[in-house]
Amino acid sequence: MKLDASYTEQQRKTVGEQLPAIVPAADAARLAGLGAALALQGAQQFALTINRARNAAKYGPAADQVGAMDVRLEEGEQAMQQMLLAQARAQLVPPQLPANAAGIFGRVSDQDGNGIARAAILALNQAGGQAAKATTSADGSYQMTVPVRAAAAARGRIVTESAAASAEPSIVIQLQVSVGGKIVLTDEEMLTLRAGDIVLRELTVAGAATDKTAA
Repeated sequence: MKLDASYTEQQRKTVGEQLPAIVPAADAARLAGLGAALALQGAQQFALTINRARNAAKYGPAADQVGAMDVRLEEGEQAMQQMLLAQARAQLVPPQLPANAAGIFGRVSDQDGNGIARAAILALNQAGGQAAKATTSADGSYQMTVPVRAAAAARGRIVTESAAASAEPSIVIQLQVSVGGKIVLTDEEMLTLRAGDIVLRELTVAGAATDKTAA
């Protein structure tokens, strides 16, 4: 069974209209949960640190009991870093879109998950021209809007409803990241955007001198 293109497009638009009401509530609930988990993990780390000091005083700093505590503390630190990264992602805010535009938002970070501040992000079209640009904030987050323009219709051409839906205006872009005027990343993925689309794109910069912020 083949779905009519106009029906599929209508369903996409319906979901898009509902998301602005659903997503903020879900994000708020997730942030509250992450905050509670971080507080609990912090309390556990504090208790483990105290117990480690007691074991070190009782058995000596090289004792097996102390080594076991060190392993648990390291695991707890890694868990906290993952929670902090999830918290940073949950705080990302999508852009408000004007008419005939798509949006991209996300975060630029290094391999350790630290946000990179003041990174320049360009959205390049297929001809290599600049379609949009943005600069990351202190936590490495960014958002941009990309104009999506309709192609000129052939004069006198008759277009069916399904053909019009399938020929909806779109733009293909590629993201490029620069830090301190130097290009440090060109995203391998090409994004095809239509008016009304909002895309989350996280970008990781490897092996470059960066202006980092805590995750």
